[in-house]
Amino acid sequence: MAREGARSGRSEGAITLASIRSRAEGGARTLRIYTPPGFEPGGRPLPVLVLSDGQNLFARAHAGDAGSWRIDESLDDLVGAGRLPPWIVIGIDHRGVDRIGDFSPWPDPRLPFEPRAHRYASFVVDDLVPWIDEHLPVAKGPTSRIVGGSSLGGLVSLYVAWLHPEVFGGVAAFSPSVMWAGGRLTGALRAKLPGSHRIWLDAGTHERFDAGSFSLDYGGAVRHFAEHLRGLGYGPEELRVALDPRGTHDEASWGRRFPEAMRWLAREPG
Repeated sequence: MAREGARSGRSEGAITLASIRSRAEGGARTLRIYTPPGFEPGGRPLPVLVLSDGQNLFARAHAGDAGSWRIDESLDDLVGAGRLPPWIVIGIDHRGVDRIGDFSPWPDPRLPFEPRAHRYASFVVDDLVPWIDEHLPVAKGPTSRIVGGSSLGGLVSLYVAWLHPEVFGGVAAFSPSVMWAGGRLTGALRAKLPGSHRIWLDAGTHERFDAGSFSLDYGGAVRHFAEHLRGLGYGPEELRVALDPRGTHDEASWGRRFPEAMRWLAREPG
């Protein structure tokens, strides 16, 4: 692994870069790995958060065209203040023009692409999780693993957890595109996931994404999806919905909501 960010005199976590093979997709994926302040490779096992769109997550390793969530700074502050236990975060870089197909479980008639989310899910479960378990001091089992992302990255995270509830016990879905492909995910989820799972859903109260005639209502879609999950039996200890009056479809909004999401997902039930 190559070092991307160094610790300063301030108590900061570090960012490292790694590349691993994705057998289902062909080729390799770049990882951006955050380790918390005071991290020791031989220390106690830590829980792990796996997030999509790694280029735009960290202020100290920002490589995307969009802004940054700055979650490395948020986690440094939360851990330093004792408001969150230490976590390892794995950011998976997207592949640019392939992102829509990679994160789409089903075709959407509004855009021409091949849905390849099943291959991305295979990469996460069959290649990435075993690599994490071998190379990093992480706690094993679904209760110590969360998968997440924003927009289509939020959709694919919900899809991965639906396919593999035995691997991830939590989902952090920021402005997830649950309306994609006519809302197929809502129809696919017909029962609660087996085991113990926690789901964070959020969006701007009036958040929309508009590109010409292409318009997506994130605020309305997330509210509808949350009602569907409640109808399946998800209670307040398992499902948290945060609607942000200032929320727009961008990294600044997702980064602003990230600390609250992590504190809810990390806390003990009850």
